[in-house]
Amino acid sequence: MKVEVSATQFNPWACLQDYEYTALEHGKYGALANFVGTMRDYNQGDTVQKMYLEHYPGMTEKYLLKISKTAMQRWDILDTLLKHNAPFWKQEILNYKMRWVEFN
Repeated sequence: MKVEVSATQFNPWACLQDYEYTALEHGKYGALANFVGTMRDYNQGDTVQKMYLEHYPGMTEKYLLKISKTAMQRWDILDTLLKHNAPFWKQEILNYKMRWVEFN
């Protein structure tokens, strides 16, 4: 189980390939699954003009580790790698107001 928060951009495909070759024992797993998120210009029926992103060192890693542990308890997972760019909490700037993202 590995959790990393990066202050710089990274190539998720290169990270996955590196993890596959250095951390996983070949022949012990049958598949790799991944998720790469992107920014969209709408949320909850509103147009999003801008977004401010924040993260708190230590707290972010702890939360990502909790997600990883929950997944490993719920499903038959051999190992996890969670790598995230530093910003974690999101505040949207809409046409008429600002709001913190609560649901996604």
